[in-house]
Amino acid sequence: MPPRRVVRPREKPVRIIALTVKAQKSAVSESLQNLRTGLADGGIEEETLGRVEIALAEVLNNITEHGHAEAGIDTVSLSARISDQDISVDIRDSGAVVPEACLDSAHLPDSSGPLHSLPEGGFGWFLIHSMVDDLRYSKKDGENQLELVFHRS
Repeated sequence: MPPRRVVRPREKPVRIIALTVKAQKSAVSESLQNLRTGLADGGIEEETLGRVEIALAEVLNNITEHGHAEAGIDTVSLSARISDQDISVDIRDSGAVVPEACLDSAHLPDSSGPLHSLPEGGFGWFLIHSMVDDLRYSKKDGENQLELVFHRS
């Protein structure tokens, strides 16, 4: 019997969007808008766009407020890989290491005390964890490498 030929459906090609972001608060908004436009042009659904935008706004603001101030970094590299199943966003910078507590926990800060003692911050990593489907972090050769994965809706 001759061998059978198996025809597999072809996947759509993966699309990659790459940006270099100045590590300044003033550059975050414009960078997020550029990425959102690129993702929307790639056919990403509105719900997924919103999750990506919220998580990345928190990550980039954390880098500019905390990592940049301590290490004097100039830029953040951002690349988004779009496939039929998900969006994987890779963020790289040479700023301060991300505290382990931020990576391990998706809990809100304690708000059980009196109103005047409630925390003003500490909600960003909770938002990031609640927006992403997977999060991976490492620090290699002085570079923070954070990958956020968002399953498409």
